[in-house]
Amino acid sequence: MNEAPPPGNEAARLAALRSYEILDTPPEEAFDDLTKVAAQVCGTPIALVSLIDADRQWFKSRVGLAVSETPRKYAFCSHAILQPGKPLVVEDAKLDPRFHDNPLVTGDPNVIFYAGAPLVMPDGMPLGTLCVIGNEPRTIDDESLETLKSLARAAVRQLELRKTCLDLQAVSQNLAVANKILEKRNDEIRRFYQTLSHELKTPLTVVRECMSLAFDGILGMINAEQRELFKTGVENCDRLTRSVNDLLDLARIESCKFKLVTRSVSANEVHESGVAGLNTIVKRAGLHFVTNAEENLPALSADKDRIVQVMHNLIRNAIKFTPEGGTITVGACRASGDRELVEFSVSDTGRGIPESECERVFDRLYQCEDDDCSSMGGLGLGLHVSREIVRMHGGEITVESVEGEGSTFRFVLPVAQSVKPTTEMNEFSKGAV
Repeated sequence: MNEAPPPGNEAARLAALRSYEILDTPPEEAFDDLTKVAAQVCGTPIALVSLIDADRQWFKSRVGLAVSETPRKYAFCSHAILQPGKPLVVEDAKLDPRFHDNPLVTGDPNVIFYAGAPLVMPDGMPLGTLCVIGNEPRTIDDESLETLKSLARAAVRQLELRKTCLDLQAVSQNLAVANKILEKRNDEIRRFYQTLSHELKTPLTVVRECMSLAFDGILGMINAEQRELFKTGVENCDRLTRSVNDLLDLARIESCKFKLVTRSVSANEVHESGVAGLNTIVKRAGLHFVTNAEENLPALSADKDRIVQVMHNLIRNAIKFTPEGGTITVGACRASGDRELVEFSVSDTGRGIPESECERVFDRLYQCEDDDCSSMGGLGLGLHVSREIVRMHGGEITVESVEGEGSTFRFVLPVAQSVKPTTEMNEFSKGAV
């Protein structure tokens, strides 16, 4: 018996075989189908998908054979992988000096006829064969041999597909681990937001109240310049408090603990509340304030305070970017479309937003990149929080802008459908129009 020598690239070939993680795995229907077809086409009692390991040949699939492996030194397939470019055909093993005294020929399973097409992987490594075995001398016609080669290529593709699935599974597991780490990190960041915000909010409130009380007590004893200093201090406390509130809202939204108290509320009432609190602030900034709402707008299913918060964010944003003498217009009307919606809008005659940045203004912590914009302060959270509040209501917010002419922010909300007052825990970014 002539034992087949190992291929010249044996170490690399074995490494490639192990990379497929297929040795000693359970049967798989995809491979079993190939061996069944091979046995039927070639008219043999035995068909195998054989993989050549270091000291054995192991059968991923077998038809007509009870054992799952045999020693490599007896394997016909060990000879077949030495000529990966073509099948190995042995018509009568008893007449072949390489196999005539092979225990697999002289004993069970009595291999007399053998035809094996090598399983050559894309990198050129022959890992084994798809082979058919008979117990009588015979020939194989060209058509059957070509079919055997095609089935071997199909087995290679199945091995590749299986490896790809394993790789994807490993990537998925790695992503799951990374996601858990990221979630933990995000939780830590949210807790930091909440802790920082609460720690800042209380002293800010105290400072503002002390300044207000002090201002009231000495109003008649200070000059105009000193009064302006007090006013500036109070306004900056208010601005910083709004930033802290935005941080708290962001932490609640991202931890799915943002509460909405929804009830049927008049859209006209929402509009009036949204503009009432900021009318004085707009005029104090030297701007014209125009309100325009249709009469008898339908009711909304909404958290009124949160929608007013959105309007305040949009109006304050317009104040920030509109020069003295400009105009801010706040409107409310029915929106056209398949659904019954109410549209709220805030327009300004300010500097406008570059077209390339319109899609980014609602991103978390977004701020304009130029110096003028950055000097106006803010964390870049107001518009982001506003978008999430609108989405939680089943609505959508958009912006249209022309540089040098101004911007218009619009958001639409669905009309109420006989909804009872409820308190809900809403998911982050839930439901958009």
